[in-house]
Amino acid sequence: IIKKAKKKNSFEVKNPVVTVAAALYMAATEAGEWRSQVEVAQTAKVSKSALFRRYKELTKNLKL
Repeated sequence: IIKKAKKKNSFEVKNPVVTVAAALYMAATEAGEWRSQVEVAQTAKVSKSALFRRYKELTKNLKL
């Protein structure tokens, strides 16, 4: 997911931890391993809103 996003230059990395957390959330969802955004955000120590924004940005730009 990160490699695809980098190739498309689909995001500005202001906080790479948020990007990684969003990518992990996406990967878990795609693999059928349900995790809540709150759980992922707390584990990564990022805000839920930042995680959601980056997740939304990645899914839109990568058409996932």
